[in-house]
Amino acid sequence: MKRFFVYGVGLGLLAVLDACGRGPSGPSASGGSVSVVGWPASSGTLRFQSGAVAVTESPVDAGGNLTYALPVPAPAALSEESLVPDTWRTRGNGCTVKTSFEHSPDTLRHARLDLLPLDGSGNSLGSVVLTNQEPVLEPGQKYAYLQYFDQDTTMRGTIDCPHTFLGPWQDVTLNLDLEAKQGWNYVLAEYRVIKSKWIVNISSSTTLPEGIHWRLQKP
Repeated sequence: MKRFFVYGVGLGLLAVLDACGRGPSGPSASGGSVSVVGWPASSGTLRFQSGAVAVTESPVDAGGNLTYALPVPAPAALSEESLVPDTWRTRGNGCTVKTSFEHSPDTLRHARLDLLPLDGSGNSLGSVVLTNQEPVLEPGQKYAYLQYFDQDTTMRGTIDCPHTFLGPWQDVTLNLDLEAKQGWNYVLAEYRVIKSKWIVNISSSTTLPEGIHWRLQKP
């Protein structure tokens, strides 16, 4: 599946849509102990990578257990993005504000991580995704992403976006309720369908959202 935050709405929203709720406390976004569902019965490594820049690595035992700690990303790992709605249309994605919209700041620097699992010889095992169920997009699916923000960030409102990864014929409505803290956050996207229209509810949390699991996705 193409990731929503890369292909869905373009760079203008990448800074904050890299998705529900502020549920009970779980592992912190900046570090903690987790288990990867589906990890093969051998030790390996999980690489936390932003673009081409490796942020850190953590050893994984044969049971899929690891402890990680995320540093402040190097400048080369950060991208600068505008949150001003008028810039989105100039990026070619055609997103428009549907309701009143609140955002702060106007511009930020951020990094979103890819989680790259490696076996004991350094060979790729696929990817690790943070989701509530098997990673097949359907109503009720939730995806979470680890993302760094260089300052407190707020986005609230409703956005309509055409030409998403669902197909050029399928519009998507984004319900934004994101209040990320400076540093590492989980950003959560929850997918719904109402009257044949896809709705994506987007929020953030500094701890692992309830029901989300780290899962190995084989290539």
